[in-house]
Amino acid sequence: MEKTLKYIKDNGFKVKSKKKTLSYINKYGDFRLIEGYGSVLKKYIAKPTTKQLILLFEFDTTLSALMSKYILDFEKILNNVAIQTILQLEDLEQDYVLDIVKNPAHSNLKNKGYGTFVNDIYENIDSCDLLASFPDKTKIPLKALSVSWSFHTIIAFINLQSQNVKTAISSRFRVTDCYDEFISACHSIRKFRNTISHNGIFLSTTLDFYCQQFNYLLNRFLNKNHKPDSPINVIKLIELLEYFLDTNLKSEILKHFKHKDKITKKILSKICD
Repeated sequence: MEKTLKYIKDNGFKVKSKKKTLSYINKYGDFRLIEGYGSVLKKYIAKPTTKQLILLFEFDTTLSALMSKYILDFEKILNNVAIQTILQLEDLEQDYVLDIVKNPAHSNLKNKGYGTFVNDIYENIDSCDLLASFPDKTKIPLKALSVSWSFHTIIAFINLQSQNVKTAISSRFRVTDCYDEFISACHSIRKFRNTISHNGIFLSTTLDFYCQQFNYLLNRFLNKNHKPDSPINVIKLIELLEYFLDTNLKSEILKHFKHKDKITKKILSKICD
């Protein structure tokens, strides 16, 4: 115990409540808290305490859980919108079964992404309880088969469609003439979801790719003034999801945090300036 407390103090933290601090260290590990969240906290607080460290950890954990819900909502909606749009515009029956050899649901079978897509479409069937009732996996209707697809797979399938179908899909998310930017934003959202899934520090996560496309959408549709190459951060993610889902995520998120918790709000605003 004394060795752990010395390690914490040597890393520049004033210990508030030895019992609570040691409990968190024992649960989550000193590397995650001190080296991970501690390094974030020390960027914004000159003399941090373990109380502030725990507050930051709890704030980030809650925020990432909330954002996971909204990202998964977007993924489910995108999946359904894509499949229903394809069935409608390609004049296919609701029970249409995907033919991976000769598929009328899209014309560009030589697209370089098609080979990867073919390898992915049946990958998660056995682990999807919703598809357990289908004895022959090659005869599962497309709208049922797609529920087993990963975020990456549904994006790949959308990319294989005609430009008319692509535009119709992005239009359902209020992006009428910027399909390439829309699909790049989908990839960015997927990367944030992966950060949550892999237990990264969500609050300070930034992305340096697809920045121009992401910022273009924010600037155009939300009247922002972001530099084209400025990194994508959590605030930008929330703002674009608000637009795509047509809902006020910020107000929903704030309901889960105490208004008196000034330290975490201060850090959030500084990280995302």
